[in-house]
Amino acid sequence: MQFKNKENECVETVDGKKVWKSRSVAVCCVLYTSDDHFIVTKRSMSMENNPGKMCLVCGFLDNNESIHQALIREVYEESGLDIDGMTAMLYHISDAAISEMQNISFHFFVKLPYGKEKAERLMATFPSEEVEEAYFLTEKDIAADVIPPEDWAYSHYDRLKRVLKIEPQNQLEHTVKLDQHERSQFPFWIDKYGED
Repeated sequence: MQFKNKENECVETVDGKKVWKSRSVAVCCVLYTSDDHFIVTKRSMSMENNPGKMCLVCGFLDNNESIHQALIREVYEESGLDIDGMTAMLYHISDAAISEMQNISFHFFVKLPYGKEKAERLMATFPSEEVEEAYFLTEKDIAADVIPPEDWAYSHYDRLKRVLKIEPQNQLEHTVKLDQHERSQFPFWIDKYGED
């Protein structure tokens, strides 16, 4: 059989340790307020990848943390919002090897128990080196491409559009309560909307 894979590479660090370079794991979160606003962020101009582009809250899994812990941490780091104890729905896992970054990404949906006004208040006092500004979009805003597709980082424009297709009655079957002190355990639900 023939495979298209490129083997992981072993690299020696300055202090002589051997480290394997392989694909990274990332989390991505669609944050949705109780009064029907999606929270998206504009990446800081100091960011290495996609500076100044719009995106969902996202980031890499660090050592010594589960996927849920990474999700809680990334949301807090980029927005100041504490989602520990809230319910998250895993709606997509992306392992497509089509981009330079080739992340394996877990995409979650979290409905906040408060509205836009409170979210804005909480976020206004939180400084983030990664985020320049936050925006609150309605479903109509997204459908009307208020923020054009070319202004988005990664595939987050498509991810947000994909969330709008998920039927609410399916959400309870595919959710988990977040707990920063627990290891990840959740039912897998990979959407079938096509390739990334």
